[in-house]
Amino acid sequence: WDAQIDRFQVSLAPFLAADTPLLPAGNVSGTGTAAGSLTNFDLNTLVANSDLTLVVPDGGADGTVTVANGRWDAQIDRFRLPLSPFVTLPDNIALNPLVNVGKEPLRVSGLLNAITPQTLAANLTASGTVGVQINEGGAVVDATFNRGQWQARIQTEQLPLASLVPRDRLATLSNGLAALNLEGELGATVNLAGNLTEFTPAAIASALTPRAIVEGKLPNQIRLHNLQINDAELDKLIAGSIQVTPEQVSLNLSGQEGSIVGERDEFTVAFDTGYI
Repeated sequence: WDAQIDRFQVSLAPFLAADTPLLPAGNVSGTGTAAGSLTNFDLNTLVANSDLTLVVPDGGADGTVTVANGRWDAQIDRFRLPLSPFVTLPDNIALNPLVNVGKEPLRVSGLLNAITPQTLAANLTASGTVGVQINEGGAVVDATFNRGQWQARIQTEQLPLASLVPRDRLATLSNGLAALNLEGELGATVNLAGNLTEFTPAAIASALTPRAIVEGKLPNQIRLHNLQINDAELDKLIAGSIQVTPEQVSLNLSGQEGSIVGERDEFTVAFDTGYI
């Protein structure tokens, strides 16, 4: 059998597990062609090509999808993905939806019979460049995902420290030895890699830890603009490297411009990874 489909719209809820974040509330519409075998009617014999539009609450995507041999391959030209169903953040951090910012489409593929949070990660491949606005700043992520193994380079600019590291979190990082208040903006380049077994909030949070920082084509660097610790104002720009061991994360920083007292500020900060 084969069919030319002029227009269709399908709810995703019947095809997904109830605990799949966000997607069960969405629907897919588009046009395309499909063909298969009447004598062996299953997903492995289905062949299809389609231009699709995905609509989910506060987001969606446009692209093309090809289905063959039990696999699906998608090329996504535009998308908007709300992150709140996947990431839990403090109330003072405004996290906008993820969007495609690369010159090339986002490419994603996987198995038709493995689209639950527990099975999708083991079969999914994806690559692309995405961006997200976080409060007044933003981040760009260049990432690849290959059947559970992932790597990403994150570049950020103008992220407000007061929102990212609130006072109660600072008390934990300092082991309660000092009352700290941070002001300023953070910029950084960080290379990450790891393994993700399933697409659930708990698994994602477990994967995104300082232990995931690795060496990359661009060095891991941090930049602090207009840094103020309590009442102490430091050089207008402080920058340096990020070093990670299984036990701690070390920031080796020095002033780059705007020295207040005529000498560059230099210091090293080390955090036990168990407290981050």
